[in-house]
Amino acid sequence: MAGGRSASQAHRRSPEACARSLKSTSTRKSLRMDGCSIRPRIGSWDAGRSTICIRTFPVRCLRAVEARLRRQDIRLSARYIGSDRLDPWDRDGTMQKPTIAIIGPGRAGSALGRALRKAGYTIAAVGGRNPDNVRNLAEELGAKACQTPATTIDLADLTILAVPDDVILPLATEMVDSLCSAAGKAAVHLSGAQDRAALRPLARQGSLRTGVFHPLQTFRRGPEAAQNVADSYFGIDADPPLRDQLMQMARDLHGHPFDLGGIDLALYHAAAVFAANYPTTLLAEAITLAVEAGLPAETARQGMTTLLAGAVNNLRNLAPADAITGPASRGDQGTIERHLEALKRDPELQRLYRLLADRTKLLSANKEAAA
Repeated sequence: MAGGRSASQAHRRSPEACARSLKSTSTRKSLRMDGCSIRPRIGSWDAGRSTICIRTFPVRCLRAVEARLRRQDIRLSARYIGSDRLDPWDRDGTMQKPTIAIIGPGRAGSALGRALRKAGYTIAAVGGRNPDNVRNLAEELGAKACQTPATTIDLADLTILAVPDDVILPLATEMVDSLCSAAGKAAVHLSGAQDRAALRPLARQGSLRTGVFHPLQTFRRGPEAAQNVADSYFGIDADPPLRDQLMQMARDLHGHPFDLGGIDLALYHAAAVFAANYPTTLLAEAITLAVEAGLPAETARQGMTTLLAGAVNNLRNLAPADAITGPASRGDQGTIERHLEALKRDPELQRLYRLLADRTKLLSANKEAAA
């Protein structure tokens, strides 16, 4: 006992004593919490039934405060915990580069990982279902290989889910169970067909931010795929400041960011499929027809691929209506009928040809009407 007080009371510092201690510190930051604020000139703050006395302001003490609050099930949304990662801007006004974790070492995940590392980003972790693919990409990028996909989220500021569309929501649910702290974390997926709702289990975790980072690009396997990243367009949907970080990340990749907010994603993604997938399907049919006509297989493949590349190259500087060529655009109905006769051995392909010819005629008609 000391002066009628218990030993615990004698050693407990008053708010005034805490305030005097804080006043002498050189640090002058404030920690934003849900409805509360810790400032150097304030010696204590109230959170529900708890009053926490702040003795010093170094980061190690803030981490202790965060741990105590988490035990009391009080959500902490701090601006400064260990680093300034929650705020995308450095104090000199420049954008920071968050550390990256990649879940899914497939085509898109591998290409982005390589491109991000080349752009100066630190790849902290790689996760996925295939341990060999995870290990190989992690070794290449100097990252930690995670045994389970969900455990990657605690190892980086920004986790990228490069997984199939129907895996995003179940994986996000699984990641919640592995999450130690939401403070300073963000997670995005690469799908152009899903919105941020696919990450809603993670979005419910306090200050964790979620978003969409869709590369409007196709990627092949292998290290060369990273070359496709530059000059690509990236659809982005996120709230600030994550949106600002993702926009900057796209620019760091020498890409062109654009806003996906308010876009009809089903229609947008269908458009992307028309542009990126179906030309390849049509090219495969063209090669098959050329071989059936008598061309050697390699000549047919190279010749038709070069023809398609020339058509795409014309589209870089011309509108589709100005770039289109062929009998349908010229109104050469006799040639079209001969093509249809040659295709009668495959009724489905014949119908497809007729439909595309009609669409091409419509494109040409619209051009003439606008002239």
